[in-house]
This record gives sequence, C-alpha cells and structure tokens, in this order.
Amino acid sequence: MITNSLEDYSFVTNLVIEQAIVIELIKGLGTNAVWDVIKAVVVFTKSKITGKKIFKVRKGSTEEKDATLNMDVKVDENASFKFEIKGSEEVVEKSLDKVLDFIREQKSKSSYQNSDYLKFSEDEDKWIKVDLVKGEK
Repeated sequence: MITNSLEDYSFVTNLVIEQAIVIELIKGLGTNAVWDVIKAVVVFTKSKITGKKIFKVRKGSTEEKDATLNMDVKVDENASFKFEIKGSEEVVEKSLDKVLDFIREQKSKSSYQNSDYLKFSEDEDKWIKVDLVKGEK
C-alpha cells in the first residue's frame, strides 16, 4: 500500500550541481571556494523563497503551498540525490557542510536508479534517505 505522495517531494525551486563539479569536489581537486560559493547561493536562494507561496491551479480549484527548495546533485550516470533545503539559516549551513561527506560515503550503483530524496535530521545530525513508498522514517 502506498502511503506517500510523490507530490510531497516535488520541489518548486531546484538548484542543480552537475557531475563534473561534484567529482572534482569529492576528489578534493576543487577548491573550498567553489563549495563556499555553492553554499552561499543555496543560502541566498533559501532566504529569498522563505515565506513565499505558490498556487497550484487545477480544473475547478486552486491550492496554496509553501515554496520549497532542493539541491539536486548528480554524482554519475546512475546516481543522483535530491537534498531538501529546509530550516533556519544555521540549520541550512550545517546541513550543507555535510553534503559532500554524505556523497563520499555512498557506494557506486551498477545501474540507473531514480534520485534518492534526502532530508536533514537535526536530531541525528546527518542526511536521511526518504523511502518514497513507505513515507518518512
């Protein structure tokens, strides 16, 4: 039985980081300045959409929803991750500091799989994968 809606994980604003940049950052060849710029763009974008609403219009109805943000990181042709960017500026910065470590810890996938959706757990101080079929942990 499906207890979750994919619509819950459809983000309004997506920041995409391409594979070549990610590989250089993971290998440590990219400078910290590159990652600092990416983090600054994410924090700035988050501050601009905080409190904003979107309107989803369907035949006969309109639904108001909060604007959302994610960072879509493509690691290779088989793996990508969608990091939900949520919380105070302090939480966002803390969670972004853990993105590259999370990606380094992942094992290679031998075949294509849909993107993993992740939420940052303040309690566990790490990124947690969300099972889209069962719902959140």
